Amino acid sequence: MKKLVLLLIAFWGLHWAIAQEKCASHIYEKQLREQYPEIYRSKEEFETWMAQKVAERRAGISQRSGPYTIPVIIHIVYDNASWQILNNTRNITYAQAESQIRVLNRDFNKTNLDFSSVVKPIFQPKAGSLNITFVPATKDPNGNFLTEPGVERINGEALFNIQKWAGPGLNSNTDNILKPQTIWDPTKYLNIWVVEFQNSGLFGYATFPPYPSLPGNPGGATSSNDGVVITWRAFGSNVDPDTNTPTNFVSPANLLCTGCDRGRTTTHELGHWLGLRHIWGDGEAGCTNVNFNDYCQDTPFTTSSNNPSFPCPSPDKCPSTPEPAYGSSTSVPDQNENYMDYSADACMGMFSQDQIARMEIIMDNSPQRTSLTSPANISAVAPTRPAGLYVTIYPEKTKILEGESISFVQVNQAESVPAPTTYTWNFDVDGLGGVSPATFSGATPPAVTFNKAGTYKVRLTISNGTNTAQSNIINIEVGLKAPSNLQFLDATGSGSNLATADVAKLKWNDNSNSEDNYIIERKKNTEPLSAYAVIATLPPNTTTYNDNFATNPSIVSGEKYNYRVKAVKGSLEGSISGTIRLDKVTALDETPLAQQIGVYPNPTRNSFVVDLQGVQVQQARLQLYNPIGQVIIEQITQNGQAHFSVERLPKGMYLLKIHTEKGVAVKRLSVQ
Repeated sequence: MKKLVLLLIAFWGLHWAIAQEKCASHIYEKQLREQYPEIYRSKEEFETWMAQKVAERRAGISQRSGPYTIPVIIHIVYDNASWQILNNTRNITYAQAESQIRVLNRDFNKTNLDFSSVVKPIFQPKAGSLNITFVPATKDPNGNFLTEPGVERINGEALFNIQKWAGPGLNSNTDNILKPQTIWDPTKYLNIWVVEFQNSGLFGYATFPPYPSLPGNPGGATSSNDGVVITWRAFGSNVDPDTNTPTNFVSPANLLCTGCDRGRTTTHELGHWLGLRHIWGDGEAGCTNVNFNDYCQDTPFTTSSNNPSFPCPSPDKCPSTPEPAYGSSTSVPDQNENYMDYSADACMGMFSQDQIARMEIIMDNSPQRTSLTSPANISAVAPTRPAGLYVTIYPEKTKILEGESISFVQVNQAESVPAPTTYTWNFDVDGLGGVSPATFSGATPPAVTFNKAGTYKVRLTISNGTNTAQSNIINIEVGLKAPSNLQFLDATGSGSNLATADVAKLKWNDNSNSEDNYIIERKKNTEPLSAYAVIATLPPNTTTYNDNFATNPSIVSGEKYNYRVKAVKGSLEGSISGTIRLDKVTALDETPLAQQIGVYPNPTRNSFVVDLQGVQVQQARLQLYNPIGQVIIEQITQNGQAHFSVERLPKGMYLLKIHTEKGVAVKRLSVQ
């Protein structure tokens, strides 16, 4: 119990910490070190190793091996509501995604157009370039060319029934579901996931790099989580990084903050992915920190982050602290233009030379970073593709019920060839039937209705007269419509008092037109769902079933039972269930005493007579019970006959109990 309480406290603390942070990478790093100590070891071990490598670099013992080229795959994770590729949606446009890669190439190489206007003169000589190129992947892991280089689109709701994604955590749906099931080999691709976070204040987080002096396989634990996760509301740039002109992919109303529209969130998180820390050192912030807060001398001491704001502030949180990298001057302001601060995007513009050295060391030594730049990987995802046509299609949904309609859109690209002139859609590649329309010619098809259950394959073929291309196959899972309106005919009572005698007469609406059969199941109301047992298999289009339990020894009279009616087609099914009390009274009617007693007319509408002359008794007490077991009429007769008026009674099945000196008899009475 103590461990459980401590674990709950830890999770609550992690949730609170993430809720307060723009970037959760340092929290994620701490968690990964605790979860995988054999891979990440401690922060102190990492920094000891890094310090040694920095010293070797400065002493000329080792030199960087750049320039570096890294293939990038951006997993755009959307939901059913944002299935169309549009600005201001989770399913961001290709232009927005591609703008982010251009931002990265400029920011990491110190070619950003705003460098001289944003970076203070005192820091411009300290700025560095990594000499790195981020390249959109052109092939998927199976060697197929991507329609949108560097982009994979994932309907997270259709695949995982999840619309929004959590930040880092041991139980996070991002780290436990999304990443492991969608990651591309992190030794060959830089994986970036663009999502909608559950926490609206979280911008993103990244994995820190493992380092090579560890035993065993250094990449083992990170093969399913390595990469960067960014909110779509701060991904890409609303200012073209090559021309400094507006693009407006995300409107101000949808941005996470006023100053987060130039793609610097991803630049920041990739800094973590390459081993950089926040310039204030997170938990080590201070004006005299022996580790210079972030282990970089040329990022001046500071005590906290600078939050997004514009115009850019220029604080100096440590005005009395000598800065060794700046001639021990005490008049060095905060380097809030550093990408590893929390400043507004328009205020950021540089990495320092010490930060560049750390990233070079990571690129040269960390196993899941050096592998990215190997010639084999780069050639596998070459920056150019053969000229031709490429097409991908996206559905509104991938899981529906029969009779529902969905829409499709296509993304096509023509490279150095004429544009497509014909579009041929096939919404039923396997010929299952029941699709309207089954085919369509044109770029934008109408909504397609799938009238039968099954898994349908959809494909688009485009042509320009010279070249032809086929899209990816999209699987549309069409489920059975469940039966509805289950009724128990000739039952008495209502609600929890619903009861029937001898025969349960089931009736339902058949809503499916493609079931193979119907299955009827029964269990006691007190038993678990697993206790349902099949009592009948019926042909398709059936809407009734009579369960005659009068002579069934397993039925307990007076017990409530659940019935389940299932429409079934292969592994698909849809069901409805209901509950009723089962009374077995036929056996009582057939006792010798009961057979000598006459009840007529039966069924009756207004009245009936009980004839006791056949049993030759002097006196009898008669009790009429309603369907819920209450005595509603009682009389005593001594002349061999009794008259009952029932004209005001509800229709249904009643029980007449007759007490005589020869025994007790039970007769059924139907009031209509």
